[in-house]
Amino acid sequence: MTPDQAAQRQAAVVNDHEKLLRELQIAQIIIGNASQLMTISQRLVWGERNANSAARLSAAHKEVGAAVLAAAIGSAA
Repeated sequence: MTPDQAAQRQAAVVNDHEKLLRELQIAQIIIGNASQLMTISQRLVWGERNANSAARLSAAHKEVGAAVLAAAIGSAA
């Protein structure tokens, strides 16, 4: 691999990383907005459905996700 090819590959990786990070940020906002709009009953149903589909979202997981996102933003800056 030539140095130019390596630089192009690295630029593509950085670009993909930035796209995925932005998508994750947008998803986090959308999920937060949806949660804020729901009644308690709706949140309970949503939680049950997430648990049934193995997408268990607890406060601890949200905190870990926020920490991972913060670390990724720090590394992308």
